[in-house]
Amino acid sequence: MLLVTFLLIQGCNTSNKEKNGVTVSYEKETIDVKDFFEDGSVKFTGQLINNKKNGKWVRYYSNGNIFKIETFKEDILDGEWKAYHNNGQLYFGGNHLNNNKDGIWKHYAKDGTLKYVRIYNTKGATGEWKTYYDSGEIANVENYQNGKPNGTWTSFYKNGKIHDQGNYLNGKKSGPWKIYDDKGSLLKTTIF
Repeated sequence: MLLVTFLLIQGCNTSNKEKNGVTVSYEKETIDVKDFFEDGSVKFTGQLINNKKNGKWVRYYSNGNIFKIETFKEDILDGEWKAYHNNGQLYFGGNHLNNNKDGIWKHYAKDGTLKYVRIYNTKGATGEWKTYYDSGEIANVENYQNGKPNGTWTSFYKNGKIHDQGNYLNGKKSGPWKIYDDKGSLLKTTIF
């Protein structure tokens, strides 16, 4: 990034400049930034307005597939954010609002299998989070409020039977927590 910044400063008196694999073109206060791999393929693209990242910035793998898409508003993550496996399959993604994760975020395995679903708001983790086994079965269901564990938490065996279950209250275990075997028989209860 230092090379790009240096070239931007050095190139302020011209409309287009190419040096060391970095092409910079600009109009008024807007600068389109593009960097390249040694083989000439695009490494990343983006735009600076008043020397701050704005709009969509896209990074690429050397094979040409998209690695990451980030959306900025005056150097702050704000909008769509996605990362991809090198095979082109979505890895995970969601949205940012004022540099914080916001809304539903999903994570996928290389084959496209859903790995987890998480929800965020301005205070952090919120709502029901779900995690899945590689084979697609539900593994965990967790609940959050204001960035802290709050509500029922359940983990499952691959066969769908409950492994353990209990509640959190303001980030601390609360009440009975039960552990079961893979056939559904209660093994242990601990009170918090």
